[in-house]
Amino acid sequence: MRQLLEVSLQRINHAVKMAGSGEEVLELIRGEKFDLVIVDYSMTGIGAMEILERLRENEDEVPQIMVLSSKSTPDSIRECVEAGARDYVVKPFNLPVLIRTDRNPPAQE
Repeated sequence: MRQLLEVSLQRINHAVKMAGSGEEVLELIRGEKFDLVIVDYSMTGIGAMEILERLRENEDEVPQIMVLSSKSTPDSIRECVEAGARDYVVKPFNLPVLIRTDRNPPAQE
């Protein structure tokens, strides 16, 4: 799944960095600026919720976060969005739809 997503995003001219764990995600974000970070709800190590919480507490500039998850409960979706996720995409997902979502940033408040 990760490799397919990586290759698909690179094909449409996105620069892509991959992380194998939630800790690696946080290290990458602290070292570079990203327009969008895609994380899995249940990543190895720390999951999406803890990533969102740590970013909100410790980072000046928080990138847009898209959460991928096999959970589709209203509570898990609300939890992520309230914690700062831009989008919540339920797996399995349609790759062209995910890419369209990526290209359509949220409206500015």
